[in-house]
Amino acid sequence: MRAIRRGWNLLEGRSDLALLYDLRVDPPHRGMGVGRILVLHAIEWSRRHGSAEMRVETQDTNVAACRLYRAMGLSLHSIDEHGYEGLAEAKLIFELAL
Repeated sequence: MRAIRRGWNLLEGRSDLALLYDLRVDPPHRGMGVGRILVLHAIEWSRRHGSAEMRVETQDTNVAACRLYRAMGLSLHSIDEHGYEGLAEAKLIFELAL
């Protein structure tokens, strides 16, 4: 695996680390459990493919995502207050040991 965006080092050169980012649910379908199902599938996929840990990237402005990840047992791994060039959002990374 390799980092997918220039300047990102979220995989840290590890082959046992799964990364979930840019997960979106169509607005009319929010609040129906779609995000939870998608995250559960990502967790299972990561386990099947030998990942020891999964990390999820989101922004501090996405409160619903932060609540979802915490409710699913992920813990906050890091906060990067300058994680997005030109944006006034902090990059949050949640993690789950698999």
